[in-house]
Amino acid sequence: MDGFFGTHKVGDRYGEGMALNNLGIALTEVRRFEEAITEHKQATAIFREVDDDHLLSIAQRNLAEDLRLQEES
Repeated sequence: MDGFFGTHKVGDRYGEGMALNNLGIALTEVRRFEEAITEHKQATAIFREVDDDHLLSIAQRNLAEDLRLQEES
């Protein structure tokens, strides 16, 4: 979490989005889908805000995977 808080303090929106996306991936791996969904939604919002279509598509794909896995569990 230090990476997230460090990027949040300095206003690095790309770094913040990446940290949230990576945290979401880690939460997915330990099957904490609700939390992963929250992190990926936040990452998606940031990448939309900074107008980065590539990172937005990655975060959206991760969010879709979380939703699919949550439904299957």
